[in-house]
Amino acid sequence: MELSDNVDSDVRLGKDVRVHHSANIYGCTVGDETRIGAFAEIQRGAQVGARCKISSHAFVCDGVTIRRLGVHRPSCVLHE
Repeated sequence: MELSDNVDSDVRLGKDVRVHHSANIYGCTVGDETRIGAFAEIQRGAQVGARCKISSHAFVCDGVTIRRLGVHRPSCVLHE
């Protein structure tokens, strides 16, 4: 697991999570094999599922849940 210096101790991280060193995450849950890009912020209470990609400069605020639902083909992501 690659961790940023800006990951608070109250963050629950899954296996093989990668967090860019400039990202800020605190009080949230991040699923297995998720990638968090440069300057992204994930706030307390947010939930990010397994195998998600949070791109650079993304802001995920309190109460938001992000999850990967499935891929029909490489260029088509299915949503609820």
